[in-house]
Amino acid sequence: MMQFMRDRVKMIYWVVILSFVLLMFLGWGVGDWQAPNRTADPGTVAIVNGEEISRADWEQQVNSILRTVRQRNGGTTTESDNLRARDQAYDELVIEVLQRQEADRRGIGVTDGEIDEVLQNDPPPYLLAPFTDEEGNVDYDAYYRQLNSPSTDWARVHDELRRAIPMSKLNQQIAGEALVGEAELRAVY
Repeated sequence: MMQFMRDRVKMIYWVVILSFVLLMFLGWGVGDWQAPNRTADPGTVAIVNGEEISRADWEQQVNSILRTVRQRNGGTTTESDNLRARDQAYDELVIEVLQRQEADRRGIGVTDGEIDEVLQNDPPPYLLAPFTDEEGNVDYDAYYRQLNSPSTDWARVHDELRRAIPMSKLNQQIAGEALVGEAELRAVY
């Protein structure tokens, strides 16, 4: 048996080499057959349930995160910070799309009246920041004058709240569903 193999070692080597090459090309070919549809716009970072996340939105989110990191680190960022910001921006945008889709599926929306109520009664802290002194006291009179001033454009704030309020409602619904009442607990027990 060993003599047979020694006599035909060249042929065995060629069979092994050809098998390897053939399997390698076959593997590449199968990989191409299973490749995802690459017809998406090159300006698209991800597609979440059919909804595209644009490269521009992703880069804007990355830059926002890096600005925060620079403020925290005294104006510098490392390559590690850049990589983390890219991953974090991607994750945040995917989560935002998934939450928005779930809110739409549940029929959760927001009215102009709700936005006005939030601006009047419970404004986000970033809106009150310009009206806050060094001691943390808010000048609500100045805020309400600005809010009611016809010269101030609140469209950007309305758009932000139009996205944020349904997410808040969705989170409240999910948290409410997570609570288990005593009767349910006793029934399972």
